[in-house]
Amino acid sequence: MYDVFLSCTSTDVKVAERLSDYLEHYNISTFVANSDIPEDVPWAQGIAEAIRNSRMMIAIYSEDYNSGTWMDGELQTAVEAGIPILTFRLSNVPYGETKAHILKSTLYVDATDDIEGKFIALYEEVCNLLGMPIELVQPASEILADKEPLNVAAYAPSNKEEKPVEKEEEKPTVEKKQEKAPVDETATEEEEPVKKVSHSLWSAVIYGLLITGAMVLFLEWILK
Repeated sequence: MYDVFLSCTSTDVKVAERLSDYLEHYNISTFVANSDIPEDVPWAQGIAEAIRNSRMMIAIYSEDYNSGTWMDGELQTAVEAGIPILTFRLSNVPYGETKAHILKSTLYVDATDDIEGKFIALYEEVCNLLGMPIELVQPASEILADKEPLNVAAYAPSNKEEKPVEKEEEKPTVEKKQEKAPVDETATEEEEPVKKVSHSLWSAVIYGLLITGAMVLFLEWILK
């Protein structure tokens, strides 16, 4: 039997592990699937059994959690088991349709501006839901000083307005004019005499035919 089932995505498992260590310090038993499911137990079976054997669930809500369909099944199992759900919000992204149906009416702790700084508030809400006395609390930085710290930058909200990237002004391209092929003046000069000789031969032939024709006509006239 567990006090708290920590529901999270693989990207937020470090937050779950840190939160687990913090709650365990106050003798609140927790279940984190990444480390508590036995190797010989199928993942889905281990998750379902752990939720039904827990007194409450903490949904570590992030953008990945909102888009993960697997988390819908965990939330639905918690509802069917009749255990309370407390949301630990790492992101202000609005709930998706399925998650809104379940989470919109649950209590939540807003940790969008400070994750470990809100562990105290989360601990107090857990105690209230479970009917446990609230001990003299200490900040996570003191209790978890010997643990691997969170990379807070990795969980920073990504829904900030992004500055548009200015495109570099395209420079006009100058088309290179096609260069004309150099004229072979030598070939032109060589071809010119050939053209002249050809023209002279044709002229002589035509002139000879005209003379021959004239002589034929003259002889026919004399013979008559």
